[in-house]
Amino acid sequence: MPSRPPPRSQLALDLAPRPPLPTLVIPPGTVAALAELLLAALGRTPEAGGGRDEPQDHP
Repeated sequence: MPSRPPPRSQLALDLAPRPPLPTLVIPPGTVAALAELLLAALGRTPEAGGGRDEPQDHP
């Protein structure tokens, strides 16, 4: 007789209301600075040829 598979746990659905999260204030230039850091980490800098628009197939 084959053994039964172990029972699967079901996650509880929490419907209790929670207070809204506080508003996150992002200073100007933060997104651009993070994008530059990410591109630098990937080795893509404007000097390396990144950041230019690619030609499109349609006019």
